[in-house]
Amino acid sequence: ALNLSRRAKNDIVEAEVLNYLVLLLGDDSQKGADKKINFKLAVKFYDEFWPKYSKGDYKALVAVTAIPAMRDNARGKEALENLKQVIMELANGDTAPELDKAINSYTEEYLKQDGNTPAMLERHYANGMNFMNDMVYARSLVKMSLVDAYLLLAKEAQNNNDLANKEKWELSVKGQLDELARFDLSKLNNFSLVRIGDHIRNNAETVEIYESATAFYEQVLENVRENKNTSHKNKAIFGLAIVLAETKKVAKMQKAYASLRTLKEHPRTDKKTKEKAHYIMVKLAFSMNNLNDVIANGNSFKEFYPNSRYKVEVRQALGESYFMNGNMDKALTEYESILISHTGVIKYSGPAILKVMEITVGKKNKFGAYEAGRSYVKMCNKAFSKAIKDGEMPSREETLWEKIKDQVRGMEADPEVVRGIEEAKRVEQSREHVHGR
Repeated sequence: ALNLSRRAKNDIVEAEVLNYLVLLLGDDSQKGADKKINFKLAVKFYDEFWPKYSKGDYKALVAVTAIPAMRDNARGKEALENLKQVIMELANGDTAPELDKAINSYTEEYLKQDGNTPAMLERHYANGMNFMNDMVYARSLVKMSLVDAYLLLAKEAQNNNDLANKEKWELSVKGQLDELARFDLSKLNNFSLVRIGDHIRNNAETVEIYESATAFYEQVLENVRENKNTSHKNKAIFGLAIVLAETKKVAKMQKAYASLRTLKEHPRTDKKTKEKAHYIMVKLAFSMNNLNDVIANGNSFKEFYPNSRYKVEVRQALGESYFMNGNMDKALTEYESILISHTGVIKYSGPAILKVMEITVGKKNKFGAYEAGRSYVKMCNKAFSKAIKDGEMPSREETLWEKIKDQVRGMEADPEVVRGIEEAKRVEQSREHVHGR
């Protein structure tokens, strides 16, 4: 295809083919001995592309995808410089879709080079990129890229139990977000505002950082109110409601609940957003102890979304709500459904079996409660023991598992349970005797 495009002097096809070759041969996820050979070929085709097409449609994609191969061939700094020029060109646009990926790739590659730190990168962006003040979108993406870099360091510090550095990096995150919040957000279009708000919401490590997303969603809604831009309204309402829902402040949770109900009932809301809104309404109602709302929304959720991945959590909220309302039969139905669908997932089935046992004891059937617990332990013991041995079960779940086993063992000496066990043995022996004949 490359030779054909050249013979035909078709620059459009040639640029596209070279782009594809760099993308294919420069794939960093390759394994085996061929990777280095392919990287050399990727660099070869990059060198054929760049002098001729570095101002064309594929420049950003080629500049980004060639980085691993260029680095492997001792040309990482050259690749970064070329990517930098692409970023500066794209930054003049309002929302060039490739700019996000380009800036994130630049940040990632810069930090991979020996001795480079996020603080150095921050100064590099400030002094080396020369973004004009009106390039608000590009400057916002740079801030978000730095936020990601500092968040990664904070997470690493947390994993190493280095609380001092964790706090240090989280302060750096907050500093970037504070600067971002001082930008003239009215210069950003609704797509950019939602993109930044969602990014903060999905990656925040602290409540303070998480809540900083509200400014971007609120700017979208301000734009809508002033008829500047009505796009992405529902996404902003949804994002803002999610943030407010997590504040655990009743007034804000009530506002979130009302917004989510509006979204859920709006005919233009897409099905995926309606499903998530409906689910969060159940969780919010439970957090606010509005048990009747939990029951109403939970049952309608099961009806509308029978195969939803959120269904088990909705059943949990329903079970607790029925239990707290004193409707033990319906609570038992929900908990037993969880046991059937998620037996091997202890974070769901563990609390469910404890509730089943508690309710069954309350129904004056201690042996039935014991049997339910014993059957659960027998069914899960092999898988859960292996998960603990392999270090794959979180400590909180391991504690829950021990609690369930202790509770079952603790019932074995109860006179009612002992009688039930003996009766079950007699029935089994009688059955064996009959079959033996």
